[in-house]
Amino acid sequence: DEAGVLPMQIFVLVEQKVGAGRKGTRLGDELSMHGESEHIRQWKKRQATGTLRRSVTPTRSGSAGLEDLDVDAHVVGLPSDAAGGVNGLGQASQATSYLLPDVDSESPSQEKVECIQLPRKAASEKRLSALLDALEPSIGGMDSRLGLRQMHVAWSNNCTCASSAVLAMTQLRLLQGQAKGRQVRRLEEQIRAFADVAQSGVSNLRGQQLAQVLRAVQGRTGYDNLVKFVASRMLQADLGILEEARNMSPSDVATLVEVFAVNQRDATLYRKLASICMQMDARLFSVDDIAHILEGFDKSGMRDKALLRHMASILQTSSSNSFTAQGIGSLSSSLASGGALDDAAFRALSAAAQKLPAADYTSESLGVTMAAFACADVRDPPLFRYLSKVVCEMETSSFDGETVARIAWAASKQA
Repeated sequence: DEAGVLPMQIFVLVEQKVGAGRKGTRLGDELSMHGESEHIRQWKKRQATGTLRRSVTPTRSGSAGLEDLDVDAHVVGLPSDAAGGVNGLGQASQATSYLLPDVDSESPSQEKVECIQLPRKAASEKRLSALLDALEPSIGGMDSRLGLRQMHVAWSNNCTCASSAVLAMTQLRLLQGQAKGRQVRRLEEQIRAFADVAQSGVSNLRGQQLAQVLRAVQGRTGYDNLVKFVASRMLQADLGILEEARNMSPSDVATLVEVFAVNQRDATLYRKLASICMQMDARLFSVDDIAHILEGFDKSGMRDKALLRHMASILQTSSSNSFTAQGIGSLSSSLASGGALDDAAFRALSAAAQKLPAADYTSESLGVTMAAFACADVRDPPLFRYLSKVVCEMETSSFDGETVARIAWAASKQA
């Protein structure tokens, strides 16, 4: 300013665990441990003369005692209003105190702060245009130079915004088919913004929520880091196998496996997902769920024989009416490539395949199914007679060279 005093940046220190010896430590003392400057020397001088006030009681304007400093100050990472004050600081004064929280070293503060407040009807809104408008204020006030993720980190490590972000992303995904014109860009921007928040607060999310996050970004580009964060979170010990098996659904596991299969190769990760599957109630699994899970494991190259045997046993009790031509092809291929040569499972698939009408088949599903049975060395003349009949009834233009080669090879193995 005119007096030659440089502005001072106040950093918000957020720690879950504070040692007993550091309880009540002033921010200035913390900063002085890491460097020296004119402002730090001024802090020490004012502390020694008793002119430094410790009050952090928010003023009516919500400025939380910034006037206690005789220099221009601003909080890094927090949005400012038109007057240069800090938005919403009054609502989170405990999280942004100049003092480190007085908490027991073994019991971190459980205070929850929500800096992103979703509209009440966000989770039930049926129109995309209305949802985009309703969610806009939740992200519109943030500093675009920093982004929502940095804002979340600066605000509080106990922030509940990650869970709110998951709800917003889930509803946006459900209504994304309505997007047209400028809504397409708004949709992608909001999903990106809420994904940043979910990534920063990933340690507060459970397995079901992690699956919802990946389901919302599945098929979209630019989320590789988010996938890595989710994979790392799934490996953390507090996500227990039994608890997650009770709270997650088979479709949640299927989503995680399908997304991880693209570039995650940690065997421990897949073993944990397989264990969660095997602890779930078998009645929860649909044929499509089993197909997607096994296909994901197959694509990842992390085949789990125990999981294959478990899924094969579930298939044997599944109703034949629940199978689809594509599902039969995917399941038979996964079982064959995984080395699960379970005759009972293949018999169940064969019975379901023969009950499907010819119209349900595509050339691809025919080729995959026949090749899988042949690869597993399962001789099933009735099935091959039926599928050969379906092949003869289809238009020749629907077959490509690869499919023709598969069918011919499978037929030769059955001869």
